Amino acid sequence: MASSSGGHMKRKPHYSCMEQPSLVKKLRGILSEYPDGGQILKEMIQNADDAGATELKIMLESRRINRDLKEDSPLFTKFFQAPALCIYNDAEFTDDDWRGIRMIDCSVKEEDCLKVGRFGLGFKSVFHITDYPCVISGNTVLLMDPQRPKDEVNATLKINEIHEIEGIDTSDILRAVGGKYGFDETVIKNGYFRGTMFWFPLRENASSISENLYNISKVEQLFGSLHAESSSILIFLKSLMCLHLLKMTPSGYEDHVLIVQIQDEEEIRLKRKSFFSCFKSASLKNDVACVFKMTIKETTHESTQFTQWLVITYYIVNNASNDFRRLIQSPKLGLSPCVGVAAKMQPLSAVEGHIFCFLPSSKGRNKTYRLTFSCQWFLRSKPEQTPFEVGN
Repeated sequence: MASSSGGHMKRKPHYSCMEQPSLVKKLRGILSEYPDGGQILKEMIQNADDAGATELKIMLESRRINRDLKEDSPLFTKFFQAPALCIYNDAEFTDDDWRGIRMIDCSVKEEDCLKVGRFGLGFKSVFHITDYPCVISGNTVLLMDPQRPKDEVNATLKINEIHEIEGIDTSDILRAVGGKYGFDETVIKNGYFRGTMFWFPLRENASSISENLYNISKVEQLFGSLHAESSSILIFLKSLMCLHLLKMTPSGYEDHVLIVQIQDEEEIRLKRKSFFSCFKSASLKNDVACVFKMTIKETTHESTQFTQWLVITYYIVNNASNDFRRLIQSPKLGLSPCVGVAAKMQPLSAVEGHIFCFLPSSKGRNKTYRLTFSCQWFLRSKPEQTPFEVGN
């Protein structure tokens, strides 16, 4: 209500919101911060691990499917085109996941110390590859088109209602994803898909989101960059045990390019579970260390290789300084004082290892990553020194 002074009624000022950039402009900004390359696949690996998946399959569908669109083609056929990148994991979306993947400037994982990615900004890096990401999980399909009006960006539908949705031709869907990881006409009839499948049609023409074009060769380069790190990619994860890289041949055969698998799965699963369960214990008073050997099996057309690592993971509680403890306990940061160190034992080579840091940082995410890279350099370049001691 307006106030008065000397009998004269004063008017309120005019209020307005801050002008916001368009969704497309926000996405372009995110893509400028998340460089195109192998990191895109790592984001998908991390999201699958955060979801509790044990198996992840990344497949290049190299055949041309539904690419000859016309003006009268069904509206949503563009989501089911190929060449495409198809990513499957054996976990299913939760309500928080469906909510989080629709967010643009935040993530539902922010207060969960055990989740690194889980559909925050990193997931949006898939727009380097595609304009029309599709997600199929449980009983739901999500079709994302940032170039549509803001209240029509996300089209959500139930699988058993696909036949009834305007703008969808079921035969177009089955032509693209039919037969992949159990998705078929029966799934549509029953209305449920076990696991989660992402379908990313490769961008063949420049769009308002990105001028970056993708073809089969560029996806193969992504595979190559992941292959270069395959012996260590699973070491510091919480649940993922097996990773497949595949390519669909012109005849419709799934060709395994690479299989990366942790050996002695049950033993490693129990050790991981025991260590990460301590994060949620409110009564934890002492530091926790976990030491074990992990053997990674890599299988390609040409060879099978085994790499053995000595892995040490450490969670600090008692030995944290007061300032560090304050950061650890900050709900705004929501991160955990966890560090992992892995040293290669077999095959024997020069001193080589990896360090994973998951530490609270008042400077934000980028500061944490710089710390991680610094530790890797230190371990490799100064093998005669030890950066820190791990308690008993």
